[in-house]
Amino acid sequence: MSSDTISISSMTKKSNTAIILAVSGSAALSATDTYNNIKHSFETAFPDNPVNFAYTSEMIIEKMRAKGNSVLNVEESIREFTEKGYTSIILQSLHIMPGEEYLSLMTNNTSGHIFIGKPLLSTDDDIQHVAEIIAPFCKSSVPTVIAAHGNGNIAELNSPLFKIASIINKQTDNAALCTLEGTPGTEPMKRIMDYAKNIDSVNILPFMLVSGVHVQRDLIGADSLSWKNILGVSNVTIYPPLGEMQEIRDLFISHCKVALAKADNK
Repeated sequence: MSSDTISISSMTKKSNTAIILAVSGSAALSATDTYNNIKHSFETAFPDNPVNFAYTSEMIIEKMRAKGNSVLNVEESIREFTEKGYTSIILQSLHIMPGEEYLSLMTNNTSGHIFIGKPLLSTDDDIQHVAEIIAPFCKSSVPTVIAAHGNGNIAELNSPLFKIASIINKQTDNAALCTLEGTPGTEPMKRIMDYAKNIDSVNILPFMLVSGVHVQRDLIGADSLSWKNILGVSNVTIYPPLGEMQEIRDLFISHCKVALAKADNK
């Protein structure tokens, strides 16, 4: 993702605060356009602040660097901005839930000049808002599976997903939120499986920032355990991931504005 790494030295500094977008990362080329769109939205919202990405997944960083891509981890991105004279850093999480990678950001970046922007599903208001954004995708005559990553290590971190599912399930019987890791897993598919098989079709909404390898491998791959094959359907429509929805990007931006206000008032 070398095109996403901006050259700070070539910029005219308008603010003493820089913004780092912290993402898990993806080695899939299909994710690049989404990342670029997210970056553009932040640059539009914050024209006086430089914006750059930092990856939080060391596994993804290794894969990207092995392919010759210039990507930064959080520590490297902070150091680069600091060396250029930026006295405040907004570390904006682009994670969906306040999970392990976000908690690592919180515990490893406690310097007084670093301010953390919250992930997508941080409050009940966030959860309600996101449910309203995705609800129209779940009201098709074709059943919809909402495909979340989930957390297989700490069950309680999946709590926001159960709240999203509860809101959606009250509006339609034709959708199911499932997770690749942790609970609820694929169990909720049972509520739409018979109908999906009967019409040989399903819609999948990636409840993820980007459509990366999980979509191609785990959701629609040839393996017998891919969700497409578990459902036993031939026709699958993949909706855009969350990062392609402007309303979702706007919610991340609103979290960043809160962090930026704290930096301005330090």
